[in-house]
Amino acid sequence: VSATLPIGVSKREAVVVKTNAPIVLSVNEFTLTLSGMVSLGDSIALDTQASLANWQISPLLALLPSSLTEDLLRDITVDGSVSLNAHVQGMYGDSVMPVVDAEIALSDGMGRYSGLPYTLENVGLVADAHIDLNDSTASRLHIRSLAANTQNSSVEAQGDVSELMDDMLLDLRLKADVSLPDIAYFLPETLHADGQVGGSLAAKIRLSDLTAMRLAKGRISGDLRLRDIAVQNDSLSVQLPDTRLGLQIPNPKPSRKQVGWLYAELQPDSVALDMTGTLAATLGKASMLVETNDIMASDVLCAAVD
Repeated sequence: VSATLPIGVSKREAVVVKTNAPIVLSVNEFTLTLSGMVSLGDSIALDTQASLANWQISPLLALLPSSLTEDLLRDITVDGSVSLNAHVQGMYGDSVMPVVDAEIALSDGMGRYSGLPYTLENVGLVADAHIDLNDSTASRLHIRSLAANTQNSSVEAQGDVSELMDDMLLDLRLKADVSLPDIAYFLPETLHADGQVGGSLAAKIRLSDLTAMRLAKGRISGDLRLRDIAVQNDSLSVQLPDTRLGLQIPNPKPSRKQVGWLYAELQPDSVALDMTGTLAATLGKASMLVETNDIMASDVLCAAVD
């Protein structure tokens, strides 16, 4: 461990420590640069800058006690290079914390969770964070750019995440090209899907509603292209070789209350439907309006097709 400490101390009612030049702290390959002022009295007043550049996540985690990382990272593998510039300002005491504003960058990131059948690769993030531990609803993250891919899928995102310390509110715009088997983990067990979906999505939804798949609690819209889609849900199977899809969740103007979950406009080159023992049909190029109930939460499909 090495440190350079060019500081000045003045004593009035409180002890004020102010850097005359940046303080540089180093542990192995990790270097942290600090500057600014700390006032020590009944409480601590901070007005400081902190920066770090290109900290590699994997060797950084290796420096932490296994008691901290064993449970947290039991099923997770992460790596990448992190840079940060942060401004810390405010009072630190028993009932108050300073506010942190930070620019964060992640490059060459990767992540793997044992429950998912793929690895996130080439993860990149540029974001601005505002962290206020005095108010659980005040912290927020502005994502300037986020990108990641798997072997068969890719996604890019921009937008905002507010109320970071509470039930997060996501307001995101995404461009994606996704292999449906990659997201099978998030689909109902009775729904089997194959093929590729690409295009743009906009979503505004609480994290709790997203993880519980209560999608109609938010607002989701998309303009997508479906390629070589094959979907099986119990006795119903659908094949869509090449289809344009515009969707809205929830349905803004349902034709009847049973189909208030999804409104979709489909423009397929062809559609093959098969309901085992009941119906088999093939449709040519057409335009269709489809409304459905919540297929994520119900074993019964209610649909209106025009």
